Amino acid sequence: MTIIILFALLVVSVALVQENTGIFSGYAGSLRLDSSEDIQLVEEEIIIIPRKDVNSDHLLGGVYIAGLDDVDYICRFKLKNLKNKKVDVQIGFPMKIRQFYAKPKLGDDSYLRTKEMVSWYNFIVQEKQRFDVKYFPEDSYGRYDGLFVWDASFRPNEEKLFVITYSMPMTVAFSIPQFKGKYWYSHLSSIERKIFQYVTETGGSWKGEISKAEFILDAVGFEKYLRGMVGQVEEKCLQRGYLRYPAICRIVEPEGWYEDNEGIIRWEFQDYKPDSPITIEYHFVNIPCNAEDMRGLLSFLTKYDEMGLTEEDIEDIEDIIKSYHGDYTENQRIKEFLEAQRWYPRNEKSEVPDQVLQVLREYKKDIRF
Repeated sequence: MTIIILFALLVVSVALVQENTGIFSGYAGSLRLDSSEDIQLVEEEIIIIPRKDVNSDHLLGGVYIAGLDDVDYICRFKLKNLKNKKVDVQIGFPMKIRQFYAKPKLGDDSYLRTKEMVSWYNFIVQEKQRFDVKYFPEDSYGRYDGLFVWDASFRPNEEKLFVITYSMPMTVAFSIPQFKGKYWYSHLSSIERKIFQYVTETGGSWKGEISKAEFILDAVGFEKYLRGMVGQVEEKCLQRGYLRYPAICRIVEPEGWYEDNEGIIRWEFQDYKPDSPITIEYHFVNIPCNAEDMRGLLSFLTKYDEMGLTEEDIEDIEDIIKSYHGDYTENQRIKEFLEAQRWYPRNEKSEVPDQVLQVLREYKKDIRF
């Protein structure tokens, strides 16, 4: 039987993952979800490397000019034929993007379409040699988009190591939350963020569990670039009187990861049953980290309100800042706000800069008198 096996799904859009992927049977217009009893995914190693888009000088990339920051993926899959007979397979890899920011113009025939999409993703498959792949826009049910497929043949009980490399633009997402009550709540929310992901559930379509799985996130260089870009954005906002985003909140899921001595994040599993996707988010948040940032935030929040901030407002802002640093509060007025924040609750605790609290104390004192 000829089968098509899907390794992984990465979605770059505001709505990240919609469908789980699996093993497909059929070909071209008759592709459909299936399963395999012949091939086991013995080991997998996924390396994820976010990087700056060389054509962008803006923090949020393609939001302001063409081009988004990119993510490179290096995937190593060790597959084993469990049968004492030869098995021929068509292996597939779906690339589901619901929104292209610079979508290539597809050719009219399958050859040109494959050539253009391979170039777009820089998609390469190797196992001792480079494989010729074919591209199909979707499966027969229209549930899975951007399928790359190639033929492989396994001798009885043979193991093969496939190396797949590709690149994708990461998501830039915006949200403007609405909160009842105080107008300034939305200005302290995480409105702008970068997101990228690797879906693991595909591995569950192979026979049995995965003996060894490792996921590696090397974002050290990218985070250094982000910190530098935030500094540039702060300076421009200060000059123009805009609200700035001095804090970067990194969210990494699922749990179970650790950070090594070089700052690289790792997940390591034995007898792994794929479940939650690897998800990385960078949120740009108006949480002041020094006195200048705190004064700038208070100035912005009072800019459009002649009545200014009340003493209660200052207490709420202080509790939000403390909560961001992992010092939680029983303040019921901000409960709805905090529960709407992607960064809440924080898993790690840090010290709130005293100069930030001092500015709030001075502002509260001025209100009283």
